[in-house]
Amino acid sequence: MRILTKRTKLYTEMVVDNTVLHSDSLDWHLRFTEEERPIALQVGGSDPGMLGEAVEKILAAGYSYDEIDLNCGCPSDRVATVSRVY
Repeated sequence: MRILTKRTKLYTEMVVDNTVLHSDSLDWHLRFTEEERPIALQVGGSDPGMLGEAVEKILAAGYSYDEIDLNCGCPSDRVATVSRVY
């Protein structure tokens, strides 16, 4: 996309908050190049506290995205916590 225009904001694939919090290879999930700017990181999760911890970890690790887009309450099986009543 960057070949076509430098004026478009790029969005990453969604990274799940649990991935950020528990990954041993954070750089593999979050690295980007300066040529990709402006770039927004999409972080998904269903727990506000965990989303906050994930964003704090991302910022503390020095990743300087132009924007962090929170996907709150994502219905994906990888993200959502399903509760059942029996």
